[in-house]
Amino acid sequence: WVNRGGNGTIETVLKTGEKITQAFTANQLHGITTVTFADNKTIEKEQTYDKGLLKEETIFYLNALPKTRVEFLGGLGKKITSWYEESSPKSIEVFQDSFLEEGQYFSLDNQIESEVFNGQGIRIQRNTLGLLIAQDLIEEGHLSQKTTFYSNGDPQSIIAYHKGLIHGKKQNFLI
Repeated sequence: WVNRGGNGTIETVLKTGEKITQAFTANQLHGITTVTFADNKTIEKEQTYDKGLLKEETIFYLNALPKTRVEFLGGLGKKITSWYEESSPKSIEVFQDSFLEEGQYFSLDNQIESEVFNGQGIRIQRNTLGLLIAQDLIEEGHLSQKTTFYSNGDPQSIIAYHKGLIHGKKQNFLI
């Protein structure tokens, strides 16, 4: 393999039933690497490499629609896009290291319901079926307050943060 230039594709089947397919050029990952769901031909994860550097990673639902895509923008930058299980966009976020620069958060019917701009704003978090899980206050690119919700939409807790770390008062609410 090495004497022939390290070019080609390697397929590995794990004991768990997952199948990994990796493409190499000159002994470096180059092109698309895939991992299937266990005992299934459906792709669970797809990674794109350029001369050994990971450029993009996509995680899929079992129905083969994308769940999350991370695009590595160079340096410490990355763009993360996520989708609801029925394929409409859920969120698009741009980070520089751990600093959230921009974000758009969508309802299940594809309407923007909150945004973060220049590190300031509200991030809405919903589960894959569209139920409200949390609302985050983002200040200076970091989480400063998280409100979590019961499945009926009532607040469950409010937690204070400082630069992304729990700091201060936490309030819990009972139904």
